[in-house]
Amino acid sequence: MAQVLLARLQAALGDRYDLEREVGRGGMATVFLAHDRKDGRERDVAVKVLHPALATSLGVERFAREIRTTSALYHPHILVLIDSGVADGLPYYVTPYVEGDTLRARIEREQSMASVRSLELSVVREVRDAALRLEQNRQRIETARVGRELAEQRLDAEQKRFEVGMSTSFLVIQAQRDLAIARDNELRSYLDYQLAAVTFERVQKVGTALGSGTATLR
Repeated sequence: MAQVLLARLQAALGDRYDLEREVGRGGMATVFLAHDRKDGRERDVAVKVLHPALATSLGVERFAREIRTTSALYHPHILVLIDSGVADGLPYYVTPYVEGDTLRARIEREQSMASVRSLELSVVREVRDAALRLEQNRQRIETARVGRELAEQRLDAEQKRFEVGMSTSFLVIQAQRDLAIARDNELRSYLDYQLAAVTFERVQKVGTALGSGTATLR
């Protein structure tokens, strides 16, 4: 179908354009890459032609409006209209050819980039949160260590008072229980810190692999 249309256009426009290949297709028209030889310009152009099936329907008027609109526009980022007309019964218009992605490819690329950015932000947040938990658990270790040392001192003092009859076995047992709890808290803080360190290292590696920044502890 495209080759038939290409040959048809080449026969009608061959005095000025050398049509090479199809570069795009939409619901109303097909775009061909062509070479403009008029007045020795020797430039690549895009020839947009209405689908033959629409050439005898209401699509012609819509295509004509598109041509009129394009011809009236002037902006550095808008392609200017070079030529327009009817070739073998098919309305067409010509603009400079700018090589690049199709709109679909651009959308897919931008969606992919957005997904990567979203993933990177998610990893950065994970690294930041893991670093925060690591620092919090480091502080817990210090707090638990101080608590355990104080419990040891209280037990030692209570035992000495008990030896001289200034305390009771109940108070000594209570001090021993407090020390056991303090030691358990200290052990738990070490275990939680190790778990937080493993988590931080894991998410930091993921962040490095993605090219994201890694968090540092203050």
